[in-house]
Amino acid sequence: MTKQEEVHHNIGLTFEFLRACITNPALLERVEQFADGAEIVFIEKDQPFPIPKEGAKQEFIKVAHSFEIVEAELA
Repeated sequence: MTKQEEVHHNIGLTFEFLRACITNPALLERVEQFADGAEIVFIEKDQPFPIPKEGAKQEFIKVAHSFEIVEAELA
């Protein structure tokens, strides 16, 4: 996937996420509890859980026709 394709894909995921938050306000309430400045990482259904960046504030959201907040799995 080229960088441009990746950017378009991520923008699409972001808009899908916003639509999901409008449909399910409880999801947005959970996101509001994330640390200020945290990076949201979308994990698609067939994608393995990424290794969290050391020292970075990251929150993980699994995408599988719906959005689900998941906790980081530390090795």
